[in-house]
Amino acid sequence: MTRHRFEYLDGLRGVAAVMIAVYHFTERTPHPVAQNAYYVVDLFFCLSGFVIARAYADQIRKRDMRFAAYLGRRLIRLYPMFALGLLLGTAALLVAQAEGRTSYSAGQILAAAATNLVYLPFPNQGSLDLGGTPIMAPMFPANTPAWSLMFELVINLVFFVLWRFGQVSVRFLLAMLAAGAVLVFMCVLIQTGSIGWRFDAFDIMAGLVRTLYGFSAGVLIARLPLARWQRTTQAALGILLMLLTVALCFLPATGIAFLAAIAIVPLIVYGGAGISFNGPVFRWMGRLSYPLYCIHFPVVVLVTVTGWITTPSGLLLAGLFCLAAATALAVGVEEPLIRGLKARLLPPDRSDPA
Repeated sequence: MTRHRFEYLDGLRGVAAVMIAVYHFTERTPHPVAQNAYYVVDLFFCLSGFVIARAYADQIRKRDMRFAAYLGRRLIRLYPMFALGLLLGTAALLVAQAEGRTSYSAGQILAAAATNLVYLPFPNQGSLDLGGTPIMAPMFPANTPAWSLMFELVINLVFFVLWRFGQVSVRFLLAMLAAGAVLVFMCVLIQTGSIGWRFDAFDIMAGLVRTLYGFSAGVLIARLPLARWQRTTQAALGILLMLLTVALCFLPATGIAFLAAIAIVPLIVYGGAGISFNGPVFRWMGRLSYPLYCIHFPVVVLVTVTGWITTPSGLLLAGLFCLAAATALAVGVEEPLIRGLKARLLPPDRSDPA
């Protein structure tokens, strides 16, 4: 497929990352906002499947790309900010340990960091006290949201294997999608979409299923003809899809709401793929989305366990700091580092979206 930058979808990804950050900054305050923003994680998975399929499916099927090159590109794109978020989170968790706000010992924290840095979940039953409500047994104790990044890398590798060696057709993708939907329906029996991040058998299965569903939906959308919206329709649809993305964060924590979210997400991606709007705001939102997702939770932990920030205005300032830091990291660290690593380690690839 021809390379094409979907800047409107970049903007949607940025909006979703901001809503996740707002959720984590406010969830344990007297006035929580976007309490169920974890629904937009499914949007991330769907966007990932769409972008990866558009960029790499043809090369993989035609055997124009080797597994080592594909893996290298994915790691270069994902790992720097993933590692930075874990290192920042480890420092924040050590501060929490000194403040008596976690059951993890310093040794366990360092062991978790070593395990998580190679994309492996850390076996534990520990807890972190944030605002009186403990976070119990996360797979990534230093940076809880990193669970989705682990599963994203796993499904990226599964995609390569299936596309290279399997007879992947629309019917096969539909079967994968149906299987994922059935399993996700089983998951919603616990009446929440906040699943996939704990270290237990159910959550590990739920995380895999959730990733499979969203990513497969994105791959399927990438194989469909792009919608051709009229310019006036694009404007109205663009506003509607932005509002829908935000609205997902305010759905109730029920099984029906979770089912609604996973049904709406592919429609958002398909509709957004046909919108040709571009501009500095969309590009900026897309650039900051991944660094923001990776670093915001360590900042939440640090300001909470130290008691540095206790007021809504203080939390707002901390959130704005995260936006500024994510922008600076994207422009000054992530993008130059990715370009440099690709130039040194990989052959050129014009289809690469990163």
